Amino acid sequence: MKHYLYYEHRKIKRSGKGVYFYPEKEVYVKPTTAKGIIKHYEIEGLVYKPVPSFSFYKNFREAINIMKKEVSPALSPSNPAFTGFLMMTGLVLRQT
Repeated sequence: MKHYLYYEHRKIKRSGKGVYFYPEKEVYVKPTTAKGIIKHYEIEGLVYKPVPSFSFYKNFREAINIMKKEVSPALSPSNPAFTGFLMMTGLVLRQT
């Protein structure tokens, strides 16, 4: 099974590019995290599907970057850190 990342408009082989080189701009889509963020924060028009698509990636990245602008920079040093923060916040809020 081949693994791919999406960067800008190109599909590239997973080789350390994308989020690893541009963590402030790109996102790494972990299925459980992406689904949890979409559900908890009620992001309309965004549905995670197991088949990768650039359209989903672009819209998810845009949603994350918009959300980042609404919080302290200390909470969002990079997109992977911020998505982890969003997921953990969602887990804590569900338990209260």
